[in-house]
Amino acid sequence: MHAHITRCTKELLRDILSPKLIPGLIQGLIIGAILVIVEVSFANIIFSGPLSCYAPRAAGMCIFGAGALCLVTGMFSPFLTMVSLPQDTPVAILSVAAASIVAALPAASSEIMFATVAGTVMASALVTAFFFWLIGKFKLSNFARFLPFPVIGGFLAGSGVMLVLGSFGVMTDTSLTLSSLPHFLTMDMFIHWGPGVMFAFTVFMLMRYSSHFLILPASMLAGMILFFLIVLVFDLSIPGIRSQGWLPAAMPSGQLWPGFTAETAGMIDWAILFKQLPNIFTVALLSLVGMILNINGMELGARQDIDLDQELKVEAAGNILAGLGGGFAGYGTLSLSMLGPRSNISSRIIPVTASLVCLGVLFFGTQALTFIPKPLLGGLLFLLGLFFVEEWIFSGWKRLTPSDYIIVLAIVLSIVSQGFLLGVSLGLGLTIVIFMVRFTRIPVIRDQETLATLHSRRERSIPDQTLISRDGHGWVVFKLVGYLFFGSTYYLGKQVKELFEQEPPPEHIILDLTKIQGVDISSVNTFQRIAQQALAKGITVSFAAAPDRVMDLLKRNAAPEVMAQVSTHENLDHALESGENNLLAKHRDILTRNSADGIEAREELFNAAVDDLDARLEEQERFEKIMGRVNSYLVQKKVVPGELLVKEGEEHDGVIFVLWGSISIFVTDTEEKQCRLTSLGPGRIIVPKAAWAPWRSTYTALAEHQAMVAVISRKALARMEAEAPGTAMVLYKYMSEILAQAN
Repeated sequence: MHAHITRCTKELLRDILSPKLIPGLIQGLIIGAILVIVEVSFANIIFSGPLSCYAPRAAGMCIFGAGALCLVTGMFSPFLTMVSLPQDTPVAILSVAAASIVAALPAASSEIMFATVAGTVMASALVTAFFFWLIGKFKLSNFARFLPFPVIGGFLAGSGVMLVLGSFGVMTDTSLTLSSLPHFLTMDMFIHWGPGVMFAFTVFMLMRYSSHFLILPASMLAGMILFFLIVLVFDLSIPGIRSQGWLPAAMPSGQLWPGFTAETAGMIDWAILFKQLPNIFTVALLSLVGMILNINGMELGARQDIDLDQELKVEAAGNILAGLGGGFAGYGTLSLSMLGPRSNISSRIIPVTASLVCLGVLFFGTQALTFIPKPLLGGLLFLLGLFFVEEWIFSGWKRLTPSDYIIVLAIVLSIVSQGFLLGVSLGLGLTIVIFMVRFTRIPVIRDQETLATLHSRRERSIPDQTLISRDGHGWVVFKLVGYLFFGSTYYLGKQVKELFEQEPPPEHIILDLTKIQGVDISSVNTFQRIAQQALAKGITVSFAAAPDRVMDLLKRNAAPEVMAQVSTHENLDHALESGENNLLAKHRDILTRNSADGIEAREELFNAAVDDLDARLEEQERFEKIMGRVNSYLVQKKVVPGELLVKEGEEHDGVIFVLWGSISIFVTDTEEKQCRLTSLGPGRIIVPKAAWAPWRSTYTALAEHQAMVAVISRKALARMEAEAPGTAMVLYKYMSEILAQAN
């Protein structure tokens, strides 16, 4: 923290000694004037009705809150031009709270009413500060990064439109609406808003042509000079042009500071204040949402990343200082914070100057700020809005997809008609719907195969392999992938249903869930419907690598007769092996018959497998001859089912040959489960690398059935190389050929 404070201070001092000083001061003065005017308006909104006599004190509290918050964030925010102030969203809630407090204290003095409302206002800042600090301290702000890009774009575009519309109110003291539009088109109104709009478009075009940081402050200064030259030339009086709406109205007279004292604190009705805690927490929550949206907008507009956790802690400190001085909850404002980057001035001079203007007003008065022409103030707001509107509405269609651009436009229309909260909510809803539609189009079926092409890792005889490859088409495997939810599994259910309706239908389906990332209850419902349809068709169903939670939910929802024809397997390999076993058992029943169909089936199988049998017999004959030549160097070992030949992770001496039977190879997966890689039959080799050097096995070799193996140690191999080099050469050649086939 100390290093951050030191770095920020050095940045400010460096900018003071740079060419950024003058333009930064001019922008800071303008922003400071806007802050004062805005905060005075906020004070009059909250402290209205019976509390209107306290408007000067309330204005002082709000101006202090803006100055304190802006000073802290201006000095220490990760975003150099961060302008923070008590915002309009809390005002709407606090004005309702103030009205309820006044209604709850009908017999109390106005001073007690003021003290209780002021205490509620201050509490909103302190509770908001606690929220900000908590999230920043525990680095929970990353959840804010899930806001979709079109939603942020729509928020920025909506902010731009609202700034443009609001600028007309500043220039004419009349809100621009559909009903007031004809009035705005009259000459009396045009002469008030026309110069401001022309000023904004002129500066906008100049800044499009050149990004020099002096363009905006020089334009503001030139506008003020031109305005007062016209006043002098036409011999107009200041009170006269003020009454005509060309200058801001006079600020409230009376004591601005201190607005809240220890004596005032003693008059707070704490019971009534505590009843406003729901409103206070609402202010904190909406302030958090508003700040996250604004920060995302600044990152996008300024094209830089902001440390949101650090910003939250800085905003928390600013809210504490503002709250202790009487201000209400606030955070960084998008429009004023982007003024510097838009004019190519990124300096802490801007927010620090704006804060000093606010604090200076408390002690030196506000009247100097009322000499800034309204067309310039309104034109500045119009200019800021124009930047956002041009980037996201006029140019946004070039860099957004049509659906994303429609979302942006929908958010803008909703913000203008219903407000920011509903506009952003609508954008999030539309984005989620479009995401769901797009996500459901991603196929969850990675592959669809049959036993004819997809085999288990168990070693099978040539006739068995032939039968499986020839007749395995009725056993269909669906390899699923991704997240299974109601949208994606709909297409799975549809495809399986179409498969069931084919002629002939499949005998069995296997649903492989090895590669899925998760499921929802709708997916389980789809599995249940598949099982029910399978039962009606006489088809059996297997699940491979199904999570326990999925099968538990399926058992709870499906009828017992449905679950009776559903089987589960630890992995796909076991499911395939089970399918092969069932398929082979069915054919053995036919092959062992002495009837005509049994004889015909045996002849067909022999004709289909004869070529592969001849090749395998030749290979086996060659292997047996080699084993005969090396018989004096090997040790035969008979292994029983379950016996361990090689253990994963242990060093092994010598190579092992399978003479007859089958040995299965397992590895340990990431979940510490044994996963079968393959099964090795006669002629295959185990731990071949241990033939030449000490080797630590990367797998486990286990006899699942009775088998016979031959072990040749490294010492025996060395003796063979010395005594019978030709035999050793034949053995090594055979080993290399077998290993090449395996790879």
